[in-house]
Amino acid sequence: MTEITDIQNLFGLSDPSGAVADRGDGSVVGAMAALARIAGKIGATRRPGAWSDIPAGATYLAQFVALDLAQPSRESGRDLVGAEGRLELGLVYGDGPRHDAACYQTPAEPGEPRTRLRVGRARPKPSSPAWGALRDLPRVACPHLDAHPGDGRSDVLVPDARSDSNLVLGQIHVLWSLLHNAAVSRLAERMAPEAAFATAQRITRGVYRDVIRHDLLGTWLMPRFRARYTAAMPERLAGGSFRAPKEFMAGVGRVGHGLVREIYALNDGVEVVGLRTLLRHTSRGRPHEMPPTEAWLVDFARFFAIGPSAPQRARAIGPHVARPFAAGVPTGAAEDGDSLVLRDLVACTRGGLGSVGSLISRAALAEPRLFEGCLAQDETVWRVAVADWLSDTGLGAGEIEALAGDPPLTLFLMLEAEADTGGRSLGALGSVLMGETLAAALPAAEDEPALAKARRAVFGATVPASMADLVEFLQRHYRFPEGARLHPAAATPAATGDGASPARPHPGERRMFDICNVHRKPVARIEVADYIELGRLVAQWATEPATRPASVAQLRLQLDGIAVLPDRIKTVAFEQSSLDHLVFALPAQEIVEESLDRMTDPLGDGTYPLPQFYADHYRPGFGPVMTPLDTLFARIADYTIAQCR
Repeated sequence: MTEITDIQNLFGLSDPSGAVADRGDGSVVGAMAALARIAGKIGATRRPGAWSDIPAGATYLAQFVALDLAQPSRESGRDLVGAEGRLELGLVYGDGPRHDAACYQTPAEPGEPRTRLRVGRARPKPSSPAWGALRDLPRVACPHLDAHPGDGRSDVLVPDARSDSNLVLGQIHVLWSLLHNAAVSRLAERMAPEAAFATAQRITRGVYRDVIRHDLLGTWLMPRFRARYTAAMPERLAGGSFRAPKEFMAGVGRVGHGLVREIYALNDGVEVVGLRTLLRHTSRGRPHEMPPTEAWLVDFARFFAIGPSAPQRARAIGPHVARPFAAGVPTGAAEDGDSLVLRDLVACTRGGLGSVGSLISRAALAEPRLFEGCLAQDETVWRVAVADWLSDTGLGAGEIEALAGDPPLTLFLMLEAEADTGGRSLGALGSVLMGETLAAALPAAEDEPALAKARRAVFGATVPASMADLVEFLQRHYRFPEGARLHPAAATPAATGDGASPARPHPGERRMFDICNVHRKPVARIEVADYIELGRLVAQWATEPATRPASVAQLRLQLDGIAVLPDRIKTVAFEQSSLDHLVFALPAQEIVEESLDRMTDPLGDGTYPLPQFYADHYRPGFGPVMTPLDTLFARIADYTIAQCR
């Protein structure tokens, strides 16, 4: 098998801009147009209810690790991602306090070195202490330095601004900063500041190493590969001769986009939040709302297995992605439509990456029975599987044959995961690429007596070895109050008398002492996670009546990943206005009355909860900015589904 060096030699087509080539079978499709067709099918494929066995938080932990692997560091002496790349928390420490001083707290006394990382405070809720929880990235505004000052805190004081790519990733970054600072504080009484910093850094990196083994390699990899790569001394192929860091970054790293959910529950107060909001709620996307309020703080038990609660799971791995990642791909069209899916496919055609066939051959040469019983075992089988998947993309027979023998790595890894594990984890080749790359990049275990003594001073007898351990330790150390906790307090029978969790009051329920009127029972509303996608769907119903759901079950299926229907809805009907017939869609009487009560409550919070997209439209950040079409779809959704909030 040959190596794909760039998109120009992708199945023999000459022009990456989309110029055509006649393959002799009547097909004339350009390279970029062919990739756009593949991206179009991936983007249009829906898999309602298809979940992996991977906790939702491990998706963002993997993103953090991939960024960390690519982070240059003067301290480690590396400047490129490659065989020598190390996972040393460069994403947090940067080039150290001498070179990245802005990322470290100013010392308390003149002349002392900087030893603690900066951590920001969230804006408090009305029920919180006035100062807010120390659980956010450090954020600043620079109105006197920028030619066009941003509205709000538009910058983050971390070594790499990509840590603020989304809400969950940023808060995972903060965990490592908190751990380092906790270690420094407990070591400061025992050693000089410089020694306390260096020792805390070594301890934090050791915990990071174990977390990667437990929560990343132990969940992403195909079960048969987990033991060999999560061991204290990973069992690498032929003594470590197999190296594929570029393929890991361009292949497995980008397959990770497919694990991202469309709807998340952040905490007990925010049960439904859409992916677009998760990506936008950053200093770049919403600088005027930064730092976030405590209502946006992640309950990590929703993302990792902490205590008795089961976390949300990531999407199943396969040739399908969340709708926002597919935006811009014209389904079935030959034109180049920009989208994350298309960019992922293009990334697999650049930079001298090994082809799928060559990667399988190299790994099998190191260990002949490595892929036994898996899709990668038989080239004829996987060629047929890829060709079958491509058969309805509109590509010609020549392109399909060439792509089946040399498919984009991300596409193969998606199909492999479905074939090998039903999408519950990576398949065999993906597991080897991830296992070999991360095992080579993990820092060596350190067990010298002095360091072991320092660990005991920080942690006592039990050193955190997983995300659950880490989160529980940090909660004990910092004692974040209710409403800002890293994970829920353990439920006790004494709390309610029957062992059940106490019921949370609805935002509309207020106790007004002796002047309180009896409030109506709150009416469960439809929770919209993505107004843009809902508007797109409503526009389709309006213009294509045959696509309308005929039952609530069909409606739930169409709204999967877009909105959550309450159980109270039993039937659904459509009535459409015409140019000469106006239909007033009146809200339910109970909803109007309950909303009037809430808005006239003198002890209410005094706000009306408009959908977030209005603020995004009128106060755009630096990206992603809503297009006029996005705004139209969001407005269509709002005036169709508005529920007198």
